[in-house]
Amino acid sequence: MIPMDHEFPIFRRTANGQHFYLIEAEDVFTEIQLVGRRAVLHHVKASMYPELVRIQDMIRGDGGRYLELRSADWSELLHRYQLEGPARPIGGDPVPGF
Repeated sequence: MIPMDHEFPIFRRTANGQHFYLIEAEDVFTEIQLVGRRAVLHHVKASMYPELVRIQDMIRGDGGRYLELRSADWSELLHRYQLEGPARPIGGDPVPGF
C-alpha cells in the first residue's frame, strides 16, 4: 500500500469513458457506470485489500487506465442521468428504483 496524502475528493474516469469515479476517501468511492443509454450509480466502502488497491490505482492513474475528470463533468453526469450522488452505501449494487 502506498501512503495516501491526497486531498479528497478526487475525480477520475476510465480511458474508455464508461466509468466515472468520485473518490471520497482512501476507502470510499462512488461510481457512475454507463450501460447503453442508462447510467447506474454505485457506492463502495472498501474493506478488502483488493478494493483498497483498486482505489490507489484510480488515484495514481494506473498507467493511463484512469484519467482525470473535472468536478463539473461529474455534476453534469449526475444531472444528465438524473442521479443523486454520492449515493448512500449500497455495497456496489445499483441504486434502488433506477
